Amino acid sequence: MLSQEKILINRPMGPAHNSQGLFKLVLHGRVAEEAQPGQFVTVRTSPSSDPLLRRPLSIAGIDKKAGEITLYYRVKGQGTTLLARQPEGTYLSVLGPLGQGFSLPAVSPDPASRTANPAELILAAGGIGIFALYSLLEYLLKNHLTDRIPVTVLWGGLDKAFLDCATTDLLFQLPKNNVVLCTMDGSYGYEGLVTEPLEQLLSAGRKGRETMVAACGPNVMLQAVTELCQRFYVSSEICMEEYMACGLGACRGCVCRLKDETGGVKHGRVCLEGPVFTGEEVVWHDRI
Repeated sequence: MLSQEKILINRPMGPAHNSQGLFKLVLHGRVAEEAQPGQFVTVRTSPSSDPLLRRPLSIAGIDKKAGEITLYYRVKGQGTTLLARQPEGTYLSVLGPLGQGFSLPAVSPDPASRTANPAELILAAGGIGIFALYSLLEYLLKNHLTDRIPVTVLWGGLDKAFLDCATTDLLFQLPKNNVVLCTMDGSYGYEGLVTEPLEQLLSAGRKGRETMVAACGPNVMLQAVTELCQRFYVSSEICMEEYMACGLGACRGCVCRLKDETGGVKHGRVCLEGPVFTGEEVVWHDRI
């Protein structure tokens, strides 16, 4: 769906003196009607045709009643620099929602439901991968699913300055012990990779619970998460981050390798068949 979305908020995240280049973008329009956690949109970053390609952004928040979606982005190149300059009150051309999202726990438990019904959910994020998981966490909190499904968030970043900028109020709605923050430089929380506390959680056995892991981050992290889940017989869904030119599957610029029904290899498009896949279906190695 192509929509002209009104810019309600387009401002830097975190403290005013931050140097992370992270922005919060809130849009009002039609996209929120059909948006689901794990999906994304592509945004024309300026009224002109330069740059030609749209920028893909994960949907980090969905308010269907208000008709609003929340997006977060980092200013890195020409497109996002232009996007950061777009004034509030003006309109952006937005294509979406696009792609396949996460399996969502049913609001009312139903054994016949095709939705996911884990007894425990672990959200694992690396860097700005947390943005794709925010919409899933928001869904769980809004529907009071955290009252019956224990949710743990594991999130790793380079340093405390990044975490301070990228954190939202959603994390503070979980019990403190259910949020594990990691930094590579040890400036805050656990020093090291987010996969290390994940391995500790999974190796503890989780007391017989039916655990599911949802993850988003760099591919090397997603591979490690997938391998850990397979080692401990835990199901996983991963939201892949790939460069996307069209976002519609036509250009095939975001192809990944997947297992087919016969155990062989097929090619899937992250923008169309993904960005969310089960961890078991992605082929990370030359041999399967």
